[in-house]
Amino acid sequence: MVPLGFEAYVRALADQGDDSDAEFAIEVDGRLIGRCGLFDIDLLARTGKVGITIGDRDAWGHGYGSDSLRTLVDYAFTMRNLQRVWLDTLAGNQRGLLAYRAAGFTEEGRLRRHAWVGSGYGDVVIMGILRDGPV
Repeated sequence: MVPLGFEAYVRALADQGDDSDAEFAIEVDGRLIGRCGLFDIDLLARTGKVGITIGDRDAWGHGYGSDSLRTLVDYAFTMRNLQRVWLDTLAGNQRGLLAYRAAGFTEEGRLRRHAWVGSGYGDVVIMGILRDGPV
């Protein structure tokens, strides 16, 4: 389900082999629907942080985010040789939490009242995925 242009672009970065950030556009039928990226790469610890946004609301609920995230995680593990990938999200981001769990991420912790959300503070959830699966 991942758009072929996105997957080809991910594969083309395989020779990068350094700690550079990698940002990708997510396109469906030639239409930009979002973006994702790998950043804050630590070559010693072999970890990196991912982020994803599907900005086109018409594209929500079609699995593009989950598929793009799986492709990005595969890129991080196989092309960048990372052993752990992590992310953070607002605890109220139910759509995101479902997508992250569907892609294999596990909640690792919570920063209580860490972010200002609307008119009050909200928790931030830390999630991660290991190359060899859960411990």
